[in-house]
Amino acid sequence: MRGFVAYLCWIAFVIHAVSGCSSKETEDHSLPAITDLNNLNSNPIDTLQQHPDIADVKRYGSDEQPLHRIIHIADWHYVDREDYAADLRSLSDEPISDEDIDRRFAELLGEVDRVQVQQMAVLRWLIKHFGLKQVHLEGLTKPDQLIFNAKVEGLRVVGKELSDLRQEHRELFADSEPDVPTRRIIDGIQKLEKQYHRDILQLGAAGRLVLSGELEGVLPLEDEKAHQAARPIAEDGTVSFDQEKIEDREDSQARLLLNGGHLSIIILGGAHDLSDNLDRLSDGKAEYIRVEVKEWRKVTSQN
Repeated sequence: MRGFVAYLCWIAFVIHAVSGCSSKETEDHSLPAITDLNNLNSNPIDTLQQHPDIADVKRYGSDEQPLHRIIHIADWHYVDREDYAADLRSLSDEPISDEDIDRRFAELLGEVDRVQVQQMAVLRWLIKHFGLKQVHLEGLTKPDQLIFNAKVEGLRVVGKELSDLRQEHRELFADSEPDVPTRRIIDGIQKLEKQYHRDILQLGAAGRLVLSGELEGVLPLEDEKAHQAARPIAEDGTVSFDQEKIEDREDSQARLLLNGGHLSIIILGGAHDLSDNLDRLSDGKAEYIRVEVKEWRKVTSQN
């Protein structure tokens, strides 16, 4: 969310100087109503496996009736270009050019978008058949909620302005050989659309549904201190993973979920596995269901 206020000011300047991005709708799947997830006696596995965008569903926990049900949708999430570049360079013995970073980052954005489209289809299904209203989101702490909501509202305005802007200047895009001033206007609009799309991806699948008004909101999944301590990228740009701090972070996530009620839907990176944390901290009274969409399976097998 760094620089978001400046970004909005920049958008306002360009819009007024030259005075949308379209969201991809997913196919409406015709599927049977999902088992009541609030009923912890029920078994939602078979129903979840029927969704055409879901590749795999696994259940962890005791065979006895649980007191908590946690459904984890595995994520392939957006990262800033700077963090992505630092990660790539820390893993390579050879220098990596900025051009190569840009190419790989563009590929990452495409992967993230495809995963999110399928995640959104699953969430829409849960909204329709279960009345899902809120989702716990990785990286979000309680203090961050106000900022996240403000960003959603800001992007809602920006999306409408960009759509109106493109419509207003649609004749400029039809010109196969625009003159220099026209090319500047087109480039400005396209640059705004590109940044807007990146910010949409940063919201994640659940955030995008909040933006569209289909989901009521997102909930934190992080303890601020544990989340910051486990951050792998140091101030000098080096990347290192501290397994003890990662375990502490996952414990804090599990505690938050166990204290939040009997049912939670979470979107969390697929590298995380909270089964042992939830089992230990709940004394075996938590059911943990891991859901992987097909595009997540595809991109993780290729990376």
